[in-house]
Amino acid sequence: MTRNFKRSELACPCCNKCEMNLVFMDRLQVMRDLYGKPITIVSGYRCPLHNKAVRGSPRSDHLRGEAVDIRVNDKTSSELYRLRELAFKLEFNGLGFGKNQFHLGIRPGEGKSWSY
Repeated sequence: MTRNFKRSELACPCCNKCEMNLVFMDRLQVMRDLYGKPITIVSGYRCPLHNKAVRGSPRSDHLRGEAVDIRVNDKTSSELYRLRELAFKLEFNGLGFGKNQFHLGIRPGEGKSWSY
């Protein structure tokens, strides 16, 4: 898919379908380049069946291939803050923040952010 992200880590785990949006993937790669460290994909594309199984929103960005959930290896607060700032700078507008995990998405219209 990109220099640092493989199809296998982005594909739906139940059906292996991978319909990631190319604009989204370009933006994710730029984030990785600017960050300069590995970013682990926890969840990428989701088919409707898998999205329902994980209790994802019926309007989830994952269903359109416009989101990933990521985990970073360096969990210090400064690194998490740095990733958050990069996400804002690169105009990801669907942002969910967990303890060591982020949801990064792009969506039409006004953005949304939340914590979990």
